[in-house]
Amino acid sequence: MARDHPVNEEYLETLLAELETAREWSPRVIAKLEHHLFAADDLEVFRMNPIQYAGENRIAEDECIDLFLHATKLQILDMYWQLVCPGCGGPIDSFTSLQKLNSHFYCGLCRVDGIANLDDYILVSFNVSSAVRPIRYHDPHTLPVADYILNYRFMREACVPKEHPAHEHFLRTFGVEPQVRNLFGKLALDMFYLEPGATKSISVEVPQSGYLVMHDFDNAGLHFLAVKPDAPTSEPVVELSGGKMTCPINEIPAGMLRLEFRNQNEERAAVLVFCEPESYVGAGMELAPFLSGKRLLNTPTYRNLFRSDITVGTEGLGVKDLTILFTDIKGSTELYDQIGDLNAFNLVQQHFGQLESVIQNHGGVVIKTIGDAVMATFLSPVDAVRAAIQLQEQLHGRTAGGAPGLQLKVGVHSGPSIAVTQNDRLDYFGQTVNIAARVEAMANATEICMTEDVFAVSSVPDLLRGFTVTTQMAHLKGVQNEMKVYRAALSR
Repeated sequence: MARDHPVNEEYLETLLAELETAREWSPRVIAKLEHHLFAADDLEVFRMNPIQYAGENRIAEDECIDLFLHATKLQILDMYWQLVCPGCGGPIDSFTSLQKLNSHFYCGLCRVDGIANLDDYILVSFNVSSAVRPIRYHDPHTLPVADYILNYRFMREACVPKEHPAHEHFLRTFGVEPQVRNLFGKLALDMFYLEPGATKSISVEVPQSGYLVMHDFDNAGLHFLAVKPDAPTSEPVVELSGGKMTCPINEIPAGMLRLEFRNQNEERAAVLVFCEPESYVGAGMELAPFLSGKRLLNTPTYRNLFRSDITVGTEGLGVKDLTILFTDIKGSTELYDQIGDLNAFNLVQQHFGQLESVIQNHGGVVIKTIGDAVMATFLSPVDAVRAAIQLQEQLHGRTAGGAPGLQLKVGVHSGPSIAVTQNDRLDYFGQTVNIAARVEAMANATEICMTEDVFAVSSVPDLLRGFTVTTQMAHLKGVQNEMKVYRAALSR
């Protein structure tokens, strides 16, 4: 293949041959990745988004995630967990493994701090490995300042929300997609590096209204100057020191303005000076579709390939919405008496294998087994209910055919939880998990019990047309208020 960029061709070809055998791929999936790694611009192989890549190359999202994960395992790609600011879309921090991820964040540009969750602001991206193809973003401090600030310090997924007036105004005024990095690129009056101890003077044309904003991306300094028609003319000195940016004035008039910057920090400064229109204030941002930390943890391939890396810090990581499914075998003790220990054990192990296959086919993962019980997680209640239905129908079919049967109880609940590491394995804790377990305990053989949080989701009632559904109010252990529980019994 003709190379457009410096690629270690022999090394890459060897790795791609291994990638071909990692699993069964759809036609041309490996060829498309190979072409991308050879021909794409440096920016396009930096922080690669598997969801975006899947859409552009007509590959199923799940297969594309698998592709990137297997490529990472073979060191074709490097995987990063990005902690993204919910205000501006900038990567506050980047981690090479889940174990190093710290969900606490502070953004120097937005002046906000908080705790991110795995659903919204923990984004997983992939870079081409430097051993395969060196790119300029592997050494960000050598980047030209505009490339560093706009492309390295902002995520491509961050966009101005469509419902905010700034979105339409930006599109109409500048004629480019209102990504946050494009926004700052168009609003910029100047941007520059400033070495420690250095001084730099600039002159900028200040618009008639809004705010002149100055931010040092490398040291978190920030200062605003409000544009006021009656503000006195001056030539202020902006001091960069101790991670702060100070200026003796807070208001400036429109027109030409001369500023002098003095960097007294021990680190280089990367300064952006821009004027923010009043109508843009508080616009915030939204993220284009991306691979979230929650989805990655619910991907079987990730759990299989990176088992040793699935370690969450001692504080755990929050998940806003996760569906928990519990199953248990009804009457397993009697089964051991009826057909003998060895036969019963083999039957139960076969059941676990089939159960895991069904769960994975519906987008879930098995978290753990507790005796004869299984705990699994899903990204949506619909997927969990589909899996539960298939499990009950399969077991009912075997029992009806005269085979020694297992009878299954299933419980499903959705809500927030906390991802933690327990006994060197990823686990989930919290009231959502407790409720799912209590609901499963209510189920009889061949039944699926679920809470209103599950049943009320669109399309779930339609999925249960082959079941007899009844409701009851239940006092669940450890839950203060009564909960409505839906009991779906397989129609005979």
